[in-house]
Amino acid sequence: MGYAPAPVLNDPLSISRGLVAGMSYVSKFGRNPDVDTGSTPEDIWSQGGIWVPPTTARLHNVVSTSANDTSAGTGARTITVYGLNGSYVETSETVTLNGTTPVATANSYVIIHRALVATAGSGATNAGDITFTAQTDATITCAIVAGYAQTQLGVYQVPAGKTAYISQVGAGIQGGASAQGDVCLFIKPFGGVYSLKLEMSLSVPGSSMVRHVFPVPIAATAKSLIKLMCTNISSNNTDIHGTFDLVLVDS
Repeated sequence: MGYAPAPVLNDPLSISRGLVAGMSYVSKFGRNPDVDTGSTPEDIWSQGGIWVPPTTARLHNVVSTSANDTSAGTGARTITVYGLNGSYVETSETVTLNGTTPVATANSYVIIHRALVATAGSGATNAGDITFTAQTDATITCAIVAGYAQTQLGVYQVPAGKTAYISQVGAGIQGGASAQGDVCLFIKPFGGVYSLKLEMSLSVPGSSMVRHVFPVPIAATAKSLIKLMCTNISSNNTDIHGTFDLVLVDS
């Protein structure tokens, strides 16, 4: 009879398998498909421009640009939503879509940091762009681009009672032969301001991904906002993507 090995505290696989009490792994990734030249930075998320941080917990309207994304349609039928509630505690729910008619979430969220297609019809994915819009101020918190079945949001907020330890950051660029730009990692402690933690220069379009591994992981305290931003873009219509990995530890 074989025996499963005991979990190792610093073993990534043990953490990912949920074998280490009080620790969990999070991988965040985002994409901004159309960044232009200019002095104004943009966050790395599918909507482009600057992601607007929440100020209070809000119900969200979930709606698609396609009538096929509905309970009996060929596109996405249900969406699973993950985020933080008004107490900054992790919460989730499943929303049944109604095509181009908005459906409200049951929970209020200070942030939706991930949403994905849970079930779909014969198309096996979402037929249209699905957006999540806060009812109180009409800001778009996140979106699922048609055919991708998951949000591309390079933003994360650390839950209450947790500390996040960021282990690595990566980024890539696609565009013209001369496309260049910078990707920056920012952390905003709760009640504080965004502080630059890392800046990476990208200059090899489409052929490689720049990655930085922190020898000692960077800590982000409870309720801190973590985000990726791109700046100093050299060509219009530049496509930027980025990712960061972290381990959550009970405080």
